[in-house]
Amino acid sequence: MNITLTQKEKLLLEDQKKHEELCVQKYS
Repeated sequence: MNITLTQKEKLLLEDQKKHEELCVQKYS
C-alpha cells in the first residue's frame, strides 16, 4: 500500500509540474 501511495503522489506531482510548465509557456 505504501508503494501505491508513493506512485500516486509521484503522478500527482508530475501532473502538477506539467500544468505549471504549461501555464508558464502560456503566459510568458
